[in-house]
Amino acid sequence: MQRRALLAATLPTAALAQSDWPALPVRLIVPVAAGGPTDVPARILAEAMSGFLRNRIVVKNRTGSGVIVGTEIVARAPRDGQTLLYGTVAHAFAQAVFPRLSYDPVTDFTPVAMIGQVPMIMLVKNDFPARTLAELIALVRANPGRYDYASAGNGSSVHLATELFLRSAGGLKMNHVTFRGTAAAVPDLLAGRIPMVIEVGGAALPQAQRGALRPLAISSAQRSPLAPEIPTFMEAGLPG
Repeated sequence: MQRRALLAATLPTAALAQSDWPALPVRLIVPVAAGGPTDVPARILAEAMSGFLRNRIVVKNRTGSGVIVGTEIVARAPRDGQTLLYGTVAHAFAQAVFPRLSYDPVTDFTPVAMIGQVPMIMLVKNDFPARTLAELIALVRANPGRYDYASAGNGSSVHLATELFLRSAGGLKMNHVTFRGTAAAVPDLLAGRIPMVIEVGGAALPQAQRGALRPLAISSAQRSPLAPEIPTFMEAGLPG
């Protein structure tokens, strides 16, 4: 449940060594919706890179089918280093979720750099009856199929992290409700129409810190120094 961001490109490795690169503005394809926890650091990275490259890095959000639509655009682009992919861990497991991909996530891409590693945080509405992870597990177990959870789409890291949690907690049953990015799910979470989400820490922490949503657990091995009050999943009663 650790979410990693990976910068990848459709280009031969040697292209990066060419002194005239990039000859034109570079497209950085972000395969998720704008404004979310993947998009924001991608834009920070693009701005920083634009400061020392010959041409600008322009962020383009291309959403659909989890991360598949945006990733396909990069896979089909000329291998000249002018199109980059800002991917997440979803890139690694896409082939397991969508076995008939039009691209190979390994052979069709050249990894460029690991950008970062971010834990995920389980959030619930403040008035949700379960106030701890153990209480949530007990509530869902007693009411299989009654409660929903939000995700950024089929095959997204949020989707699979939640399914991993449900399986690890003994095969709990919740309904999967997809949105075009978890940022789009926030109004439904705040209104109580969707009771729970496991969100990337960068997006989850502001909601938790201002009291809009209640954090139950964080997926890191130790508590985060940015939110030491949030227990890890293991501390909260979910071994492993």
